[in-house]
Amino acid sequence: MRPLLHIIEPTLSNHSGHCYHHASTLIGANEFFDVKVWMDKSGSGLFKGQDCEEISVFSRRFRKFQLGFCYASCLKRGGTIFIPTAGQLDMAWMDILMRLPVGLKKKHDIVFHFHQFQQTPAKLGRLRAWAKRNKRWRILATTKRLLKPFREAGFENCEVAYYPVSEIPEDVIYPMTESEPHLLYAGAARADKGFSTVVKYLLYLDTLNLKWPAYIQCAASGNKSEGELDSVCRDSLIQLKAQLPSFVHLKEKVLATNEFRNQFQGAICLLLYDRVAYRDKFSAVALEAMRCGAPIITVRDTWMGDLVSFHGSGELVDGNEIEELHSAVKKVRSNYTDYRERAIAAGKKLIAIHHPENTLKLLSSGISR
Repeated sequence: MRPLLHIIEPTLSNHSGHCYHHASTLIGANEFFDVKVWMDKSGSGLFKGQDCEEISVFSRRFRKFQLGFCYASCLKRGGTIFIPTAGQLDMAWMDILMRLPVGLKKKHDIVFHFHQFQQTPAKLGRLRAWAKRNKRWRILATTKRLLKPFREAGFENCEVAYYPVSEIPEDVIYPMTESEPHLLYAGAARADKGFSTVVKYLLYLDTLNLKWPAYIQCAASGNKSEGELDSVCRDSLIQLKAQLPSFVHLKEKVLATNEFRNQFQGAICLLLYDRVAYRDKFSAVALEAMRCGAPIITVRDTWMGDLVSFHGSGELVDGNEIEELHSAVKKVRSNYTDYRERAIAAGKKLIAIHHPENTLKLLSSGISR
């Protein structure tokens, strides 16, 4: 009988975003665990036919409270409890349950994976308190820099864990056949992902009568409906539709994996993400872009910016200034073949670093602790 692995993704409801890609990649590479995915009710059937069990229990309204019941159930069952997008609420619930007689006779391994952590005195104080009571908790993070507050708080088991990505077929990276590259914004229409800046830039191109082809694929944020977009992004989307330039192709829906991936062929990917939010937080879109050979234009001093700078697979900007962005786009367009080759080379290296087996090995190592 294989050991249990509980993957806790309360917001997982469709094929979009890193929640689905993270879970599906691990499931696809898994040969060691009996996997149970705890997810949103509306996501039922996402992993049909795959080697895992779906437990569709979460709803948006009651999610914060349902987490407590979920973790209690996992502790009773035993095994590895993996929280891929961990936050302090997860730690708070687990700390409460660990002090109660909730199935603690079952052998368990609790693993929190952090993609971001905004430090405040109150948060750091809670970390220190939890570290004193829960020495066996394991902390994973996307960068060494992000692990620092957890180590300083007293957690002893801290390791870097890269976001897992699977290999893609060689024929996915098609030879260039387009007469010119296209601009691409792919993912959720969110303020922290620079959606409004991209819209502003495309309308700017229209005023210059530069009909550079552009694709906007924007699903609503998370599992929200279109009517629940934040006001800034909603207004930007309305403005884009009202003034839709002839060179802009707009898709307002979640795409299947192959269709999503095909967007990156011949693309220049615009990732104008918020510098503070994405200092250590990874971007699944950035990884997908480089795996498919798409150069990236992104913001300095971010996880994506460090990646692009190291591999030379795109250009960096300081913020959301349209003129600076325009200069970066012109530079990549005029040397697209060179940037594309560097992006392809970077993608091959990243596939090895981010191979899902690396994450699975980290998770399985806790079984013997």
